[in-house]
Amino acid sequence: MTQSLSRIISGVDGLDEVLGGGLVEGASYIVQGQPGAGKTIMANQVAFANVRAGRKVLYITLLAETHDRLFQVLGTLDFFDRSQLGITINSLSFPGHPRVDFSAACPPRRVTASCS
Repeated sequence: MTQSLSRIISGVDGLDEVLGGGLVEGASYIVQGQPGAGKTIMANQVAFANVRAGRKVLYITLLAETHDRLFQVLGTLDFFDRSQLGITINSLSFPGHPRVDFSAACPPRRVTASCS
């Protein structure tokens, strides 16, 4: 008896087909590559596609750039929806990296060892 794994959409043209229907639900993925390869854009495209599908997303990053700069670049792309930041999509940067600053309406919180 064959059982298929539950999948979630990537929102990236052609990727779901290559992956056999999308990303495996509940799995963790590490995306790596050279600077400028599109890792951050792809990860955010997956995140926003799943927000549109009704899911909540936690985006964890080790960004070398500020979130303001990231959102400035993402704002030029069709999938980006700034109104969802801090509501259905949240971002987490590890200590020593830029802190989350979505907007004045959602002030940044200091991330400690425990998350609630």
